[in-house]
Amino acid sequence: MTGWFDPGQLVRTGLDVVISAMFARNSDRRVLDALSHPGFDQCDYSSRDELWLDYVADTGDGWNSTYAVAHALAQPELGVEVAGERRTTKRGDVLVFGGDEVYPVASREAYERKLIAAYRTAWPTTEAPYPKTFAVAGNHDWYDSLVAFTRIFCTGGKRRFAAWQTHQSRSYFSIKLPHGWWLIGTDVQLESDIDDPQLEYFRKIADTMAPDDRVILCVAEPEWIYEQRYRQFDRTVSERNLAFLQERVFENRIAVYLAGDLHHYRRHSNDAGRHKITAGGGGAFLFPTHVDLDEVQELKDGYRYQTSYPAPEASRSLSRRLLGFGWINPKFGQLTALLYLLFAMAIKVDIRQPGLRHGRKVVHDIIAGILNSEIALLWGFLLLFGFYFFTDTHDEKFRRWGGLTHAIAHLVAAFLLGWYGLYVAVTALGLPLYSIRQIAVTGLVIAVGGYLVGPMIMGTYLLISMNGFGRHAGEFSALRCEDYKCWLRLHVAPTGDLRIHALRCRRTCPQHTNILMLRRRGGLVRVPTLGLMLGGMGIVAGSAIACTDLMAPLPSGAVEWSPPAQFALWWQMTESCSGRQGDFRAVRWYIMPNTGSFDLDGRQVVGAAIGKNRIVLADEHKLNGSVARHEMLHTLLDVSGHPRAAFQVACDGVVACGSVCEDEGGGRPVPGPDAPVLAPRDVAPHFEIVPQQPAFSQYGGAVAVIVSITNPLDTPAWVQLTPQEPGNPYSATFGVLVDYGNPGTFGIQDYTWVEGTRFPLEAGETRRWVWDGILAPGDYGVRGWFNSETLPRSALTVGQ
Repeated sequence: MTGWFDPGQLVRTGLDVVISAMFARNSDRRVLDALSHPGFDQCDYSSRDELWLDYVADTGDGWNSTYAVAHALAQPELGVEVAGERRTTKRGDVLVFGGDEVYPVASREAYERKLIAAYRTAWPTTEAPYPKTFAVAGNHDWYDSLVAFTRIFCTGGKRRFAAWQTHQSRSYFSIKLPHGWWLIGTDVQLESDIDDPQLEYFRKIADTMAPDDRVILCVAEPEWIYEQRYRQFDRTVSERNLAFLQERVFENRIAVYLAGDLHHYRRHSNDAGRHKITAGGGGAFLFPTHVDLDEVQELKDGYRYQTSYPAPEASRSLSRRLLGFGWINPKFGQLTALLYLLFAMAIKVDIRQPGLRHGRKVVHDIIAGILNSEIALLWGFLLLFGFYFFTDTHDEKFRRWGGLTHAIAHLVAAFLLGWYGLYVAVTALGLPLYSIRQIAVTGLVIAVGGYLVGPMIMGTYLLISMNGFGRHAGEFSALRCEDYKCWLRLHVAPTGDLRIHALRCRRTCPQHTNILMLRRRGGLVRVPTLGLMLGGMGIVAGSAIACTDLMAPLPSGAVEWSPPAQFALWWQMTESCSGRQGDFRAVRWYIMPNTGSFDLDGRQVVGAAIGKNRIVLADEHKLNGSVARHEMLHTLLDVSGHPRAAFQVACDGVVACGSVCEDEGGGRPVPGPDAPVLAPRDVAPHFEIVPQQPAFSQYGGAVAVIVSITNPLDTPAWVQLTPQEPGNPYSATFGVLVDYGNPGTFGIQDYTWVEGTRFPLEAGETRRWVWDGILAPGDYGVRGWFNSETLPRSALTVGQ
């Protein structure tokens, strides 16, 4: 999860928010998008009898939580329990992101690393027709003026998002669902307004609706909650946008309001059968449900609180973890240590008295010392006002008293630590006042104390603020809680009823919370080095990897051999890519000793499948996984040739396929000179680790990392590669990095390359490359990469 209280993150986020707010007031990306895409981009599913749709909001904060939700919603079916009855829900034909797709601020790199990679890992590809994805723009998406958001989602169907296809061309959209249902996505920018082109777009949509059609409205923020909580402090906080859309644009057709922004699940309903649902549990840090519970029991227009997840009791229990604020946010202590040190050391006063009996004099001398020192006065004000203005800004009374108390607590702590540090240095250790050693010892005491005490004060303040005064709900981010995730699965049934399933993910397993139905009406072991791996691949590319006739004899000199444990894993990988099953134990293995290739019917080969269940490998390539899997594929298919569908499509890269193999499969078509040119980031780099939970007792600690790319276009294309260095004629393509459990340590690097700076892809083609290794029990980190695009690090534990 994002370290929201890390000093560096606090500074970066603050600057980004200020800059984005300045640009938002003077530039509106939505107007430009409306001018460049004047037509309709409506998506029409109304001809279907039924439709499943997934809604997930507030993603891209922590990998574990984002991936847990992505993996669950990518499953073809999920079983849930409704009132003790087991039901089956289906993966959505449409995936809607409800806002704030990435944290803390939007950028191309952040989207790729924190959102796209998780969904691509969960469901990398599928066959056409592709399910579609839409996205609502939240405030965090606007922090780069919507540039990255537009590039990913607003392409008019020209881009793939993992296995989904994008569709919208603006930051707002409409989807026509079966049986008179509509789903509308809005964009209120950072200033909570709806621009004129957007209103005109929605008016045109509303003109096409039948009188009894019903609307599901997706908004970035639950304005119904914010108005209830903050209207008393700020009259500009209101539901005016929703009221205008309901009454003036859609003429009271809105039956369901969906929003994220608050990272939990909560539902309010009224007697008319309308519902306002907050479902922001797609992967971001958890928001509490108990802090504002009393305030939101009754909303405007008769909406009453129904349920929430996590339960308020569980939320309150989680809040007690704030007492461990320093343990959860260890870098925050660096900030308080520095502030305390700068403030206390700027006060040049002799306060080495050992007891509290001198307290009044000490306080007098401290105040005088601060007033006589411009530097001490400056740091004192910075410390005071920094924590004062950190306080919940909506409630002025709370900020005045709660914020002031919090700030004074830090000032007092800095003062006491300075007093104690001087006492330790001068009185206890007898060091001369103002000597270098005295200053060093005093500074060390203040810094260590500030590192420990400062976070403790912050955690205590937040705990009291939330549980005692109902403030600082957003600072639940300090817990960096990955649990209690949720999303919605909507089903327009053949009867015309709309069922909304609220699905929860306590940790990684989806469970059902409730269902809402609306009627239609009313340490590393040695592995092959880079040179050996690539050298073997070079021989494979220049030689034939052959399979002989059923009754052919073994090559002269072949010696029977027992393969190591990783061969069983390689067999399973070959079964998986080919879709064929076979008995690995029935295969007999042979090697040709002391050679890198051998003669077979006048050709030099590095491996051969002989007859039904015999495989021969050249001695120097007997541990080359791609070579061994090539011969395994021959055995599973029981063919002597190289069918393109198996060797160059289904198992491409998993098995070696050199020049003879490619030629027999018809070769690899080369895109024309005018074919589209893609960047490495555009071809959806992705990697997976096989097995997911390796162990030394299973396959001898063997691990395979499969790195893949996919052409998102329906036409052949080139991938523009970045050369390894200026003047080098070769460009790296696929690669993998393995560290020793610490991202800062270097373990293993392996990769492959091509000559030149362009890599060809057929229409929709997926290309793969596999790294095979043996890892001793322990913790590792794995990264896959393709040319200039490095994927997020995945932690890997190898068991005993």
